Amino acid sequence: MMSRILVTTARMWYSLNTIRILAKHGHQVYAVDSTRNSGGLYSKYVKERFLSPPLTSEPREYIDFIVDIVTSKNIDAILPSYEEVFVLSYYKDLLPKQLKILISPYPVLAMLHDKYHMTRYAERLGIPVPKTLLLKDFRPEEWQFPVILKPRRGRGAAGVKRIKNLSQMKAIMGTLNSEEYLVQQELPRVQYCTIGVAYEGELKGNTIYKNLREFPESGGTGTSRLSVEDEKITDYIKRIVKDLNYTGFFAADFLYDKNTDTYNIVDVNPRLNPGIYAGYVSGVDLPSMYIDLLLNPESVRTAFSRNGTGSYTLFLEIGWFFSTLFKGKFRRLFSIFKKGPKLKEDVWDWRDIKPFFVVFWIMLLSVFAGPFYGGDQEFVVEGAKFDDKLIEKPEELIELEKENIAV
Repeated sequence: MMSRILVTTARMWYSLNTIRILAKHGHQVYAVDSTRNSGGLYSKYVKERFLSPPLTSEPREYIDFIVDIVTSKNIDAILPSYEEVFVLSYYKDLLPKQLKILISPYPVLAMLHDKYHMTRYAERLGIPVPKTLLLKDFRPEEWQFPVILKPRRGRGAAGVKRIKNLSQMKAIMGTLNSEEYLVQQELPRVQYCTIGVAYEGELKGNTIYKNLREFPESGGTGTSRLSVEDEKITDYIKRIVKDLNYTGFFAADFLYDKNTDTYNIVDVNPRLNPGIYAGYVSGVDLPSMYIDLLLNPESVRTAFSRNGTGSYTLFLEIGWFFSTLFKGKFRRLFSIFKKGPKLKEDVWDWRDIKPFFVVFWIMLLSVFAGPFYGGDQEFVVEGAKFDDKLIEKPEELIELEKENIAV
């Protein structure tokens, strides 16, 4: 059954994957973003594209714009890609009643997005977490260096710092808002990521993948990804989804500590991530599953990725290569030439070439402009980040946070 689907924040390359997958299944795809530097807007598979107000600074204007598109174009469903999910959830009552969207209540999304409260919540469910507290509560005698310092509501590796000793900690503490930063136990950087979709408390589809390389080289967005199977991680995700009666996309990051054979959850994002295409080539078509759950949820069978398939992003692999080269880590360079699993490139498509060059241009631009925005990733998502300070905090969220603090 063909539907008119609006894909939001089309700049992310996994938004582009989503657009192509939905079009392949016969859906009519519309795309919206707040910048013209958005690869998905230039896809041949997009019927019509729109330029919205930035949701970062104008969330109410953004939602009004979305409502206008939905009404004027008879949109059947919205598939959110990035942090607009918070705005769409907060203002859900303003969306047309006939519009379909899989989304959890705003207090649930906001709690999971806050790394401090997410960590406390995971502890309540018996899910392993690294030792974590707010910077304001840091007592050096209770910790061993090095430690990790990170924003409570950051994205990617933006703002994350490795603090080697007490002198370095003292020097940086006065420059940060101690309520908005976490101190976290350093764990081995063996990261496993997930992306799935849930419906009314049941995990319907999920992909677990391991980043083979990341850009920046020191840690960030995966440039190549390999799917894996792991019952422990799957169980932890199911536990959260069931407890929250969660609906929508669900992504999480875990750090594996081989000394204790423990997967520690360190981040949750209620949105898409780069694992979408890695899952797709593994037989887990999350974009189509999302639409099917909207139209006929009883017909949707669960699907979980298998071992050994994956994807890579060519322009990010190039970025990793030069990042590693400039840091003089020459031995690591050879890993890109080693024979390994056959991965599929997730941006290039000879039938739809414009988006590749747009996305590549954005990456090059971010190298030069990134430092003025707080980093490469922050430049790329400028205008698409959610700022909770611009909306009123719901009472339900306050109650959730109280429960977590009581752990």
